[in-house]
Amino acid sequence: MKFNNNSLFRISLLIGVILLVVTAGLVLILSKPNKSSVIVMENLEDNFKQSYPRVNTKSINENTFLVDRRETSRSNHDNSNNKNYNEDSGAVNVNYISNDLSDSNKIMSINDDKKNNLNCGLEEFNLNNKIIVRENEDLQKALDNSNFGDIIELEAGKYYEGNFILPKKEGDGWVAIISSEIYKLPNNRVNPEDRDNMPKIISPNSQPALKTEGGAHNFIICGVEFLPSSNSYSFGLIVLGDNDEIPYNIIIEKSYIHGDPNNGGKRGIALNSRSTEIRDSYISDWKGIGEDTQAIAGWSGPGDYKIINNYIEGSGENILFGGASPGSNNLVPSNIKIKENYFSKPMKWNKHSNSYDGSSWTIKNLLELKNARDVVIEDNIFENNWADAQNGFAIVFTPRNQDNDAPWTVVEDVKFRNNIVRNSAAVINILGEDDNAESKMTNNILIENNLFDNIGGDEFGERNSKMIQILGPTRDITFDHNTMINKGSILIADQGLNEGFKFINNIAYHNDYGIFGSGKGSGDSALDYFPGGEFKGNIIIGTWPSPAGIDIGLYSTFGQNNLLVNNPDDIKFDSEYKLSSNIANINPNNFGIDTNILREIFSKVSN
Repeated sequence: MKFNNNSLFRISLLIGVILLVVTAGLVLILSKPNKSSVIVMENLEDNFKQSYPRVNTKSINENTFLVDRRETSRSNHDNSNNKNYNEDSGAVNVNYISNDLSDSNKIMSINDDKKNNLNCGLEEFNLNNKIIVRENEDLQKALDNSNFGDIIELEAGKYYEGNFILPKKEGDGWVAIISSEIYKLPNNRVNPEDRDNMPKIISPNSQPALKTEGGAHNFIICGVEFLPSSNSYSFGLIVLGDNDEIPYNIIIEKSYIHGDPNNGGKRGIALNSRSTEIRDSYISDWKGIGEDTQAIAGWSGPGDYKIINNYIEGSGENILFGGASPGSNNLVPSNIKIKENYFSKPMKWNKHSNSYDGSSWTIKNLLELKNARDVVIEDNIFENNWADAQNGFAIVFTPRNQDNDAPWTVVEDVKFRNNIVRNSAAVINILGEDDNAESKMTNNILIENNLFDNIGGDEFGERNSKMIQILGPTRDITFDHNTMINKGSILIADQGLNEGFKFINNIAYHNDYGIFGSGKGSGDSALDYFPGGEFKGNIIIGTWPSPAGIDIGLYSTFGQNNLLVNNPDDIKFDSEYKLSSNIANINPNNFGIDTNILREIFSKVSN
């Protein structure tokens, strides 16, 4: 039988079609997804949309659940290199989340009554791998072999001992290190009482329990307790950056980070990374004798830091920026937000207090900026600071070229607003220039809408303390709408001149010296330290607690634009610090802190 060319073509085409259909059928059979995985992802998608109907789900299939949330990374996750760690290492156990609906819902915390736990960022991950590391398994191997999109789950209540390193990885996405009981943690800040629901990463020595490899990035740590070995002294429990290649995009949430209760420790977190968040955590027992100690300190990272809603405790400086040589020329830690935190030192450390336990921890201040730019400090509570290794100022803005190798050192562009500072010997100390080495001039500092309460007195080691000390030269410093309940002087000036200074709409008690200039005395003569300064709209109250009252004659110029009150019954505060006045033509709402904001601070920070 002969076939012409057209017949041959038709037969070849038919055979090709048949082969194509058979091949496609085989592919479909071999690649058919596990039925349970499809059901799981459908349920994840439905639950998520119910809880967050306005959030955009970028892609959903049997292996992917990725949501736009993080400000620091919005790229899709490359998951092409994921591995089954049971096969490769034998060190850790991998569960595929798509095969376990109940467990994945716990980790995602997507139910309506738990949805706030999503702030750990887990809804952003490609959830095809969960790596379970048991107590005696190799956590470092899990960290080294993990891929972006992996969740490393540690057993709550179990110990993981070692000096672990977050490794540098190529690509985009995130790796999460979480507690197996993350869904049991509170929606707000954690406390020591939550430690049973946390795994425990413990350093066996004085070295870090966790540090970063150079260039490590995109790690979230949520619901983990970090601690030193018993009776040891950690020189830095978590170290984010200690080499030339700066790590970035590190997030620590809902974690308990503490020193030894007996020996303390030098530093909880060394913050020398960039684009880093510390939030909803409890950082305590950072205390030492004869040296500075901090809960958080950064000196060699460029910035972009968010420190939000933490309990922060340290005997030296609870938080410090600067104070050591930066890692590169012209480096100033910048773009720092410190918001809704509770800063405190236990009164049992206070040798002036009836609560004193006999300890000898070195006490300095609650927050200090030695080299920092573009800092917003708002909605915080700062409490309990006394004269010890320093003279008791709670807040210190003092540029310090610590090792005389960073002449660009500066403190500038700082907003300190809507805060409560209470139970302290003194409040704010501002130094214009380093008096031991070259630095830039402190400038553009706004102190606005704060409450300074119970300042000075024997319990804090300063009977006649200073509310504010300005050691010039400085430029463009403003105090506006602050309420000051003080037992000592309001404002003390010394050294250089202060240009562009404003002191407006504040309420304060005069006491012995009021506004005082070194070598000038109180009143109008002290204003020589503030050429062209603006002092207006303030209420200065005399006779409490000092019986002498205000010598009106010393304030003849100052008194033209401010109200001087020698009868404290004419100006009173209620239990919520709201001002009332018996003086005609005085609107109490024009002075001091906005008490509506004050109530918000108490409700957000105290819980």
